[in-house]
Amino acid sequence: MNYGSLAAAVWNVQAGYDTIDSVHHLTIPGSFSSSASGVNSTFSLSSNINVTGRWAFQIDSGPDGCQFKNRSVQLGDFFWSDSNCTQKCTCTTSGVHCITKLCSFPETCQQTNFQFLCFNGSLASAVLSNFYPISGTESPRSDDGSSPLIQLQRPFVYFGNTYYTIYVNHNGHLTFSAPFGSFSPQRFPIYGSRDIIAPFWTDLDNSQTGSVLFNQYTSGSVLQQATQDINSYFPNLNFSAEWVFVATWYEVAYFPATGTKTTFQAVLISGGQKSFVLMNYGSIATAGSNVQAGYDTTNSYYHFTIPGSFSSSATGSNSTFSLGSNVNVTGRWAFQVDSGVRGCQFNDTPVQLGDFFWSDSNCTQKCTCTTSGIHCVTELCSFSETCVATNIQFLCLNGNIN
Repeated sequence: MNYGSLAAAVWNVQAGYDTIDSVHHLTIPGSFSSSASGVNSTFSLSSNINVTGRWAFQIDSGPDGCQFKNRSVQLGDFFWSDSNCTQKCTCTTSGVHCITKLCSFPETCQQTNFQFLCFNGSLASAVLSNFYPISGTESPRSDDGSSPLIQLQRPFVYFGNTYYTIYVNHNGHLTFSAPFGSFSPQRFPIYGSRDIIAPFWTDLDNSQTGSVLFNQYTSGSVLQQATQDINSYFPNLNFSAEWVFVATWYEVAYFPATGTKTTFQAVLISGGQKSFVLMNYGSIATAGSNVQAGYDTTNSYYHFTIPGSFSSSATGSNSTFSLGSNVNVTGRWAFQVDSGVRGCQFNDTPVQLGDFFWSDSNCTQKCTCTTSGIHCVTELCSFSETCVATNIQFLCLNGNIN
């Protein structure tokens, strides 16, 4: 699905696909919201394949889901089973599993089709119900600061590197080997010398308001929640969480706008040699500065940018981060980060599988890293785009989007 200029509309828009009995379905983030249309449309500004304005899906088949009350439920879907919303159920590879969980205040239980969901007119409250516990040790208040060195109670494998320490940096990122005070986000891939997890890299300031919290768990309900979440998002792994690290930036302000409040969270989960990162987004205040969300690695062998980064849809009530998801849970993004598929080499620098770029300063050759190597075709920048040097390569960028 390709999206160009979308005029602002006052009615709802649904984008995605559905099937008979909804055995398989997908909703593109932004549907049924004010960010569906207009110059900041999520459809035009974002992507699930790192091509702005394009969304791609394999639709010849899909994994079998579950049956609930003789109706099909897609793998990964969650719902409440009763009109009082006391039992939250999830479709997993081993069937529908339910746990006792009520709607969060001030949500209400509402019927949708054949099931029930917890809804709230306020996006922030609804999304916060998906947060892991907002508690723990508070990092010292400081602009552009970091937490003290945190000793991990279990090792965390991050794309082949095993780490035993971590820093929670106040400007919205996590680093392992040293604190990192940078308040000016860089586009991923950086091709730098640092492993970084960045749920919301921008210029934040917790010196006066807001809290940066961190906590670790090796037993209890948080591990049960993590186990259930990962098995739902990554079926067939038979994963069991042994350790969870939660970092929360709660109602932190942008610098120097001390009255702004933004809440987000990074959750690191490990079990055996498997490791995962969840990024949860709540209320995101409008900001005039850029935001980079995702992760990057040393030399950018592996990297990911959440759609909406470095665009006007990163912040505000229509934030792509809060409205979207890659696991069908509004405001949550999930990644497996223990390993990845090796990519290609270009000018002696690694390129991730699936990355595309232009190889020359005139942007005449568009190249893509495939499993059989780098393949290039003759393709110029589109109208209104300009050829811009970025790190080791060139990209066609448009000021309206970037």
